[in-house]
Amino acid sequence: MNITEDSYVVQPNVISRAVYIMPTMARRLIFLAVFNVQVDRPNEMKFEIDLRELALQFGFVETKRYDELKAAIDIASKQILRFETEGGGITEWMPWLTYCSLNLKNNLVTIQINEHLHDYVLNIRQSTGFSILLLSDYFKLESRYAYRWFEIIFSRCGHSIKGGPFFVRYSVEEIKTLFLIDDKKYKNKKDFRLYVIERPIDEINEKKIGFTVIPEYVYKGKKLIDVILRCSFSKRDNGSDLMAYYMSRYPKEFFNYFSEAKRSPELRKYKNSESFELKCMQKALELLNTRFPHE
Repeated sequence: MNITEDSYVVQPNVISRAVYIMPTMARRLIFLAVFNVQVDRPNEMKFEIDLRELALQFGFVETKRYDELKAAIDIASKQILRFETEGGGITEWMPWLTYCSLNLKNNLVTIQINEHLHDYVLNIRQSTGFSILLLSDYFKLESRYAYRWFEIIFSRCGHSIKGGPFFVRYSVEEIKTLFLIDDKKYKNKKDFRLYVIERPIDEINEKKIGFTVIPEYVYKGKKLIDVILRCSFSKRDNGSDLMAYYMSRYPKEFFNYFSEAKRSPELRKYKNSESFELKCMQKALELLNTRFPHE
């Protein structure tokens, strides 16, 4: 399946936290795998893609970045996810991938996601503890801090009143925890502002992925205490404004309607066609627009 303007992945927040620390290429590889594996076939969590198609989707058509791709596969293969139930009664450790191959003779990449991750990665439509990423937006971002801020901002869109501005506020200590930043790093507050806040936020603004973000800083004396992001909606450079609007504000309702559409007699006749998911998404958007008219 090709990445289109409305392609998306849904993921538990534990996966969001684990993936954002990876290099950009490794994150893209993971999300491409999640997007392509079969939802209804948990024992076949594998997909293959032609290297030329992969290059197109990852945006390195002019240069062969296969060494970077090999490094990304190596990193993704070693990534371990930890899931812990409330109260810590059960803890599970799972590797992301169980098999990968990069065949330069046949121009083919093969990726096998750990089948035990099926329920966490794919079958979570009714969960409240998940994040949604539009891949057409995500694949534009390069820095891990920009990705993490974008994910947080996107998840807070629903706090906007009638499309007005909304705010994201964290203390410096909370940001360090969310971004897995060691206390010894960025001792200079100017470096912290530059590399953790200003440059990533500039990247989000420059990519034109639906938001304009202005950072504000709260000091106690000379010490930086809190960071406030003043966020407002802006015109997207490409991609579906309507899809982004509803997926950010009403994710649970969107997937309820999406599941309803997949069961509807009028759409089931398309079940074996490539357009089935798209038609179900369009139906879900129609139902949501009826219930929550787009301002």
